[in-house]
Amino acid sequence: MRVFTPESFAEWKRVLGSKMLWRKLGADMRALSHQTIVLMVLVCLGIALFVGLYEAYQNVTGIYDRIYRSTRMADASVQFDLGPASLAERARALPHVREVIGRLSRDGAILQRGRERERVIGRFIAVPPTGKSTVNGLWLVAGRSVDSPREAVLEQQFAKDNGYAVGDTIKCSYQSTERELTIVGLATSPEYIYPVPSRHALFIARGTFGVVFISQQRAEEWFGKGTQINEVHCLTDPGHQAEVVGKLEALAKPYGVRFAYVQDEQPSKKLLTMDQQGLATMSVFFPVMFLSAAGLSLYGALLRIVRLQMPIIGTLRASGFTRGEVLTQYGLQGVLIPLGGAIPGVVFGHLMAVGMNRLYAGVLRLPMTSAAVHRETMVAGLVIALTTGLVAAFVPARLAAKVPPAMAMRGDLEGRGRAALRPFFERWIQRVAVFYRIPLRGIQHRASRTLFAVGGVASGTIIMVTTLGQYVSTLDAIDEFLTGTRKYEIDVQLTGPDSVAVARAAAQAPGGGAVAPTVNVPVRVRSSSGTGELVLTGLPAGQDLLHVRTVAGGKMRLRPGTVWLPRRLAERLHIEPGDPVQVEWEGSSRRLRLRREMQVAGLLDVTMGNSAYGEYKDVRRSLADRAWPESSFGALFDCARERSESFRRRLERSDGVVAAITTADVSRDIDQQMAMTYIFIGVLLGFGTLLAGSAIQSVATVTLLERTRELATLRSLGFSASATAWLAGMELFLLAVVGLVLGLPLGAAINAAFLKSFTTENMAFRAILPAWVFIFISVLVLALVLLSVWTGGRRLARMSLPEATKARE
Repeated sequence: MRVFTPESFAEWKRVLGSKMLWRKLGADMRALSHQTIVLMVLVCLGIALFVGLYEAYQNVTGIYDRIYRSTRMADASVQFDLGPASLAERARALPHVREVIGRLSRDGAILQRGRERERVIGRFIAVPPTGKSTVNGLWLVAGRSVDSPREAVLEQQFAKDNGYAVGDTIKCSYQSTERELTIVGLATSPEYIYPVPSRHALFIARGTFGVVFISQQRAEEWFGKGTQINEVHCLTDPGHQAEVVGKLEALAKPYGVRFAYVQDEQPSKKLLTMDQQGLATMSVFFPVMFLSAAGLSLYGALLRIVRLQMPIIGTLRASGFTRGEVLTQYGLQGVLIPLGGAIPGVVFGHLMAVGMNRLYAGVLRLPMTSAAVHRETMVAGLVIALTTGLVAAFVPARLAAKVPPAMAMRGDLEGRGRAALRPFFERWIQRVAVFYRIPLRGIQHRASRTLFAVGGVASGTIIMVTTLGQYVSTLDAIDEFLTGTRKYEIDVQLTGPDSVAVARAAAQAPGGGAVAPTVNVPVRVRSSSGTGELVLTGLPAGQDLLHVRTVAGGKMRLRPGTVWLPRRLAERLHIEPGDPVQVEWEGSSRRLRLRREMQVAGLLDVTMGNSAYGEYKDVRRSLADRAWPESSFGALFDCARERSESFRRRLERSDGVVAAITTADVSRDIDQQMAMTYIFIGVLLGFGTLLAGSAIQSVATVTLLERTRELATLRSLGFSASATAWLAGMELFLLAVVGLVLGLPLGAAINAAFLKSFTTENMAFRAILPAWVFIFISVLVLALVLLSVWTGGRRLARMSLPEATKARE
């Protein structure tokens, strides 16, 4: 093993200072100008994806963290039915608790006469008299805090969706008692950066859920609860969140605990964290594909240079150049080419991150954007590119340095390994027609070139399969929700169990259709293997407005005493159809315990959502009616699609309706939410196509360069330029087919693993790859082969045959 000494350092410094070295490097890169550009493009794309995606992840994370820190988001929280305000002081006395607030919140409706949605869900949260909270404060984006009972601060995303501004009046209703409040401020809350009502309702149409922050005095007067509270939120010492949550849950247990959670389990933050994890995962997965292809290509190009320059290497060695000098000369090419692609890749990646951040902030209506330059990420991108180059250049450079001068001067670099394999290939090739032996010999003639071509096509194919797989799986989930599951036009949320009469009355109007009452109650499902939390939805037996996909592929048959459970929850709890399970209301306490045994009727295979289903009257009688008002009631309303808007407005004018959401509302909201996803999928599909095309074009160029004399000889024997091009094209075609054969199944497997990494109990995309995906990718790759053959044919037609037949291969 060679030890690094001052003498070796001096040698290395002398080599780098040699003008001849740099002139030779420039000449070699010019000789492979096309392939050099392709390599730089591949590295540029890989580094741009890494820097762009990871910087986007860092920027979004930085925005969230800034909001969380500035507003002092709670580390530990508990929600319960109703308890004395003294619970907050008792929580303050717990070990490792630094700050505490107790507050009162209630859900009702926001009345919007004259606006697009006349009635939507409202959440009214009391804030301290000063308007400032020590925990879960507000980030004001306009106006000021609440100073009097007649004022309110509105969550800014809801305000933008519904056209509210500071100074406007907003009408709110709680249990049919209305209050008009003046909006004095718009704010972002750390609990509603992604505004969702609860962990059981993670998907809701934009603009249909508004959070209104009101004074403590107004809350006490309006809700009629005096100084009681139903939430406690704490800041804790680092590392003690779970411990404090457990103690908060025990403290609030006599008052009917509804949800106790640490900060990372807060519904809004949990959804945002899933998005962040997706960006982080993609920032590694996709760049690896590009850089792997770039590394293979660089390896093949340098190996070709070393093979062609064997006499030059022999002359240098015979003239006194050391192995270290030769190693440095060829190793530098493995540094300069990736560096030439990485530098613009870093710049392009940063610009891509800024653009993605703006798109992301626009979709989520974040109060700020970030264009921060993350130098550590850029440096990491450069290091990754240089490492890729050094790894790819190691074998060719070492080979150039180790070959004996005499062998090098003879140009002998055939290699015993390939010579040993040649008889096997020759015996097989001799069995085919003479015309086809030329492309087959070309495949086995240069293993490195073949490896790069197959690897490049396979890598591009994997990226395209994965990208289209995400697209298809996303569309499948949307289609399942909008057309497969929903057979109704309007989802009506009611104020109470008797309000279903409102929906039934509306159905009698011209254009009205079927109505199915629903009831929802949050429950815990217990088995011998654990506990799961979800929403139990009651539906009438025989209803035909909600079709939930079952594992067996049939319809749910709802019967009293039975429950249908999501497959993922059943797998975690080791539950099978026919098993008995304990179903308990989530808010059960010593004051009111609601629990019953139910039999599992079957399992559901749903992409999104975490609901169980039971028979309507059975769920009402055993759980929902007794848990009221913590349970919720609604109705599925069907009508002619062209009449859905008029029916929605008619329903919203009733005091018995909290909100009415049409299929068009949901579809429009999904399109807005998916806009960024579709753009990203398009970009990745384009990058994957570029990767496969670059690999094919690069191999086509190298094939023509390495086989110039052979192809020129064929031209001299009377073969036309097009026939000669097709001979070379057959080789490309075979290599592309092998790349597709490897890439398509690998892409399918990687797509399934990639989608599985996002699986939770609330969401699990299906890895669906219809036949058109494979056909589309195969046709696209073969079209790229045809394009390369056409360009190669043009080069062959312009070839100087006398000079080409003298070229050294």
